[in-house]
Amino acid sequence: MCECCPIRIKQAHIVNDSITFRAGWFIVKQFLSEKITKRVNFHKTPDTLFNFFPRAIIPKQYGGELENYEMTEWLKNILSPEKMATIGGIEVPHFQH
Repeated sequence: MCECCPIRIKQAHIVNDSITFRAGWFIVKQFLSEKITKRVNFHKTPDTLFNFFPRAIIPKQYGGELENYEMTEWLKNILSPEKMATIGGIEVPHFQH
């Protein structure tokens, strides 16, 4: 069992997975703890997502109400070297573009 992964996963939701993905998941889950495997939720249709999330945060293509979920600017801001240095506590070199 792997108990040294440096991430914290509360839930994972897979929508409209393929049979190939299911086969891969069957193999991979053998190496994960029961706690982690219970946090993975499979949805045959997007409608079952509403049991976990409000419609306001689900994109329209999945039956929700969210129209614009472009996060490029937010990602550029959060991943800037200055932010990464404060998050990780390490010195990050500044690059000129």
